[in-house]
Amino acid sequence: MKLRTLMIVMAATCAVLLAFLLTGLAVNYQQSRYAVAESLVADSVQTGVNELRFVMVETLLYADARSRLQWQRKHASLLAELDRQDFDAPRERALLQRMHLNHLSADTLYRLLTGNGEANGHAARGSVNEAQVRTVNSLLLVTQEMLDDANELSRITQESLLASQARGEALMLTAVLLVAAIMGSIGWLIIRRVLAPVAVLQQGAAMIAAGRLDHRLGLQGADEIAELARNFDAMAAHLERMMDIHAFLARTSGATTDEPFFQALARYLASSMGMYFVCIDRLEGDGLNATTLAVWCDGHFEDNVTYALKDTPCGDVVGKDVCCFPASVCQFFPRDLVLQDLKAESYIGSTLWSHTGEPIGLIAVIGRQPLENRQQAETLLKLVSVRAAGELERMLAEEALRTTAVEL
Repeated sequence: MKLRTLMIVMAATCAVLLAFLLTGLAVNYQQSRYAVAESLVADSVQTGVNELRFVMVETLLYADARSRLQWQRKHASLLAELDRQDFDAPRERALLQRMHLNHLSADTLYRLLTGNGEANGHAARGSVNEAQVRTVNSLLLVTQEMLDDANELSRITQESLLASQARGEALMLTAVLLVAAIMGSIGWLIIRRVLAPVAVLQQGAAMIAAGRLDHRLGLQGADEIAELARNFDAMAAHLERMMDIHAFLARTSGATTDEPFFQALARYLASSMGMYFVCIDRLEGDGLNATTLAVWCDGHFEDNVTYALKDTPCGDVVGKDVCCFPASVCQFFPRDLVLQDLKAESYIGSTLWSHTGEPIGLIAVIGRQPLENRQQAETLLKLVSVRAAGELERMLAEEALRTTAVEL
């Protein structure tokens, strides 16, 4: 998988995980708000019940209009709280409904207790009959039940709030761990897929700079780093080939070599390019025929011959710097019997130019496999053609001098 694709997949995965996490945090936030609201209602109900009990005691002590007015206000306020639909849990709703019924019963008992001025007057003078005592006791019991239910409701809402806070903390911890995991994964990816191959590239560049042109990285994979490594290896191979060409030309520049230059060149081209057949020719005066100076075929040299250029790829070469048929060359020249006998598949040739710009010879290279790297083959042939043209022009000049000397 390419590095860019992998990063996109990781980013998409992180986005999905973060979306789920944010959704969870949003839901927990709503639950926390709901729990806080429930807790406030529970506290308000608890406070309202305590205030009602206080007003009830105040009524028993003073039996005045102010106490009855306070009871009416507290009763209306608490009733409004109990009627609020803020609780969805069945247990909490049951507590609210029971407190609501008890509250109505408490209001009925309170009105019964304070139903007439005479009763109030007796209560104020300390003359309380048995019925009033029972009413007060019932009122105390009802309000105590309301207070117990309010305390239970407060406890439940506090537990719900604590649970919501715990979930929020767990989600935040999960978010921290997720971010840490994502950062760790990205760090591992950078080290595994980027830094380590870059270190290999640095080492390879240092080896090439030190003259080790045969060094190759050999990194495998389908990502951008592997592609860069393959390009690096191709560059190193090209440099090695260029240096090898210059080394060959330097070795054959003197007159002390054991093998004639054109034969050495034919052997070198066949070996370095991996080709089956190489011939180096000089053009005859009419330009329609060529005489071979060196012919290499399947690992050995053959005798030199003179042949016609018509209907051959060599005829197309003359006058061009490079002529190349990477594959199926026999289909382009069906009358060239030599190509058919060689079972030629690829062909590349180059013209040898004199210093005056006249074509004086050519180099032809034939293979039984399609040409893999056309640009590299053309570059190699261009480099050696300059030297070969100089050697051929020197040879022709020496022949002309010998002919002149014989005539004299």
